[in-house]
Amino acid sequence: MEANATGMQRLDDIDVFRGLGIIAMVMGHIGFGDEFDCFIHAFHMPMFFFISGFFFRKRECGIGAYIGKKARSLLIPYMSFGIGCYLASLVWDGFSVAPLIHLLTVNTDGLPIAGALWFLTALFFTEMLYFLLDRWNAKWLIIPLVFVGSFADQILPYPLPWALSASFVGLGLYWFGEITRKYEGKLEKLLNMNWWQVLIVGAATTGLIFVNGYVNMRTGKYALLPLFWLNAILSVYLGISISKLICKTGKMKWLTSIGRNSIVYVCLNQIVIKVLFKLFRYVSLPILVSHVSILLLSMAALYCLSMLFTGTKLKVFIGK
Repeated sequence: MEANATGMQRLDDIDVFRGLGIIAMVMGHIGFGDEFDCFIHAFHMPMFFFISGFFFRKRECGIGAYIGKKARSLLIPYMSFGIGCYLASLVWDGFSVAPLIHLLTVNTDGLPIAGALWFLTALFFTEMLYFLLDRWNAKWLIIPLVFVGSFADQILPYPLPWALSASFVGLGLYWFGEITRKYEGKLEKLLNMNWWQVLIVGAATTGLIFVNGYVNMRTGKYALLPLFWLNAILSVYLGISISKLICKTGKMKWLTSIGRNSIVYVCLNQIVIKVLFKLFRYVSLPILVSHVSILLLSMAALYCLSMLFTGTKLKVFIGK
């Protein structure tokens, strides 16, 4: 373990868990079929809100200092990579001001190249709201805000700016993360499943995911809300158990690296994928072979980019 940005001990299993989520995200952006897309959307974005809540601690700093800290770690990467991708889109797709407008307003659709950047603003607002609700002893507001976020995109005539509806739903996931950390001892069996238990619970959860159908936090689609929450929480507990089992093998250095530098993977994966798809147009391969090759090359390229952005002065662009 090592100290993380909050001053807590870094948990290798949580970094592995985050790394697995990043790989699922990259695979989703490459495209491995509708069934795979339906499967990962049930958990691969909810898990990141959960993880952030898992590391939440009461802070004595003022609201201004907290906002400044989170703006640096989330909004600076959002704007720096968002503008960078916008400039790249001018080269690839020609001039249009629409992507820039989406970057500054409603960012759950129409972002240039790196559509996953919406998550950074959603997490920023979740962190801000949770900090304030905790400070004001008003966590009872989380449940009504989750319901507002769950239906806002279907009811309101226009989407809320900067993925705010997703951040409301994220509050509930963030809360579950903090609760899980507080009661980790009582939840030990759920957080430390063996491989047989993982297979059995995983098979049942997978079935429930497909029963519920397609969900997507970005677009505000949750199908049956009770099933969405059941699947999200079960999937997170399964993921943590799998990550702990991986850690026991001692072969998790690469995955922990992905987890620790996940911000670079979120911000740059789609532009790397776009470049590789353009290159693979000149190679005649079966679709599955092509996509697996792009996945492996993407992860290798992103690993190198993460070392570049975290080990040089370029780290200013990721808020460090």
